[in-house]
Amino acid sequence: PAPCVDLVKSKEYKESVEQALQFLRGRNKKVVSDLNKKMKEAAKSERFEAAAKLRDSINAIEAILEKQVVVSQRDD
Repeated sequence: PAPCVDLVKSKEYKESVEQALQFLRGRNKKVVSDLNKKMKEAAKSERFEAAAKLRDSINAIEAILEKQVVVSQRDD
C-alpha cells in the first residue's frame, strides 16, 4: 500500500522503501536486525499481529538468502 490512498502512514511507507533499498544493496544483516528490533518492540507492547507479520518478513528474507547461498555455491 502507498500513502496516497491512506492505507499506510507516510513515515511507515518511507521506512519500508528504505528497507527494500538496503536489501537490494546487500545490507541484509541490517535489514534483518532492524526487523528483529521492531518485532520485539511490537511484542513487548502486545501488538502481536504486527510482531507476527515482522517475524514472517524475517523468515522470508532468511529463506531468500539461503537460496542465494546455495545457488552461488553450486555455480562455483
